[in-house]
Parts: sequence; C-alpha cells; structure tokens
Amino acid sequence: MFKAKILVVGPVKSGKTTMANFLGDATEAVGGEYSPTQGVRILEFESGTVDVSGRAVTCEVELWDCSGDMKFEACWPALQRDVSGVMLVFDAEQASHARELEAWHTAFVLQPRLQESQCLLVAHHKPGSDASRPLPGLGERAAPPGFYGVGGDNNDASHLQASALHVEVGGSCHDYQGWPFPSSRW
Repeated sequence: MFKAKILVVGPVKSGKTTMANFLGDATEAVGGEYSPTQGVRILEFESGTVDVSGRAVTCEVELWDCSGDMKFEACWPALQRDVSGVMLVFDAEQASHARELEAWHTAFVLQPRLQESQCLLVAHHKPGSDASRPLPGLGERAAPPGFYGVGGDNNDASHLQASALHVEVGGSCHDYQGWPFPSSRW
C-alpha cells in the first residue's frame, strides 16, 4: 500500500480545516464557529485507487491540517519531514492572503525542495462568496508554473487564473489530478 503525507498549509482563517475535513470525509456539515487549529491536526484515511508509476494502488493518506499562525513556525521542519505533497489554501476574498502565498510557497515547497507537481494551490471560496470574480491581489502571479488545478462546475475552468484551484466547499469539483482524496466527496 502506498502512503502519502499531505500538508494543508496557508494563512490564518483561509479555510484549511474546512477543506481538510471535507477531503478527509471528517464532517457532514460545512461552516460553524471559527476555531483556530493549534499546531497541527492529522486526519488519516484510505483512498480509492490512485496511479503510482503506472500502477493502480490503494493509498493510506495522512492529511496534516497545519495552523496558519506564525507562532508555530518553529514546528515547520518537523511537519515537513517525509512529506509527499502540499496543499496551499488561501481565502480568495482576502487580498492579504494572496500576498502571503509566496512566503508559504517558499517555506513549504522551495525550501524542502518539493517538485511543483507535488503542490496544489486552493483559492477557497467560502459559502456566499462570488467564485466568478478575479482573485484580488494576484494579477499575473496567480500560481507558480506547474501547479495542478481543478475546474469548478462542469469542469469549466475559464474563470481560473493560471492553475489556481477554485473550490466552494459543498459545490462540485472534477478531475482532481490523481490526488488521493476519497472520490465519493467529488
């Protein structure tokens, strides 16, 4: 069985825990009162089959929901050990989050020397937001080259800038590029 350790990182209040709960099938309801993650929270689950080097295998996933609070920065090297992939999540309605992406990308992709193909950038659209609006503060630098993206309803990705992933939790997403998340949630 293939094992995958995936970090979910990004600014405070970007929707990392909501996204992790959704992907890990850890909750039925989306929303509720905000409660910041303290350090890290690990969700473990088994995925359906994924393609690994041309073979269909089952994947045991550890989804690490990491706090966006900088007071936990000293813990980052321990979190990065043996990481298989990184999901960078930001609130698409917050221009400050878009400006912070480069720092998160440097800390969790460049410094540990991950390939861009091991990264997923998620522009999280919280319920009630306008997912068709351009992302504030990103301009031409929406995502580093090579980031995988997923289209929205009917896989229409025409509103995406670069390869940023736009997701409204509870909405539909298609073509998840082989990431080992439970297909029943998509």
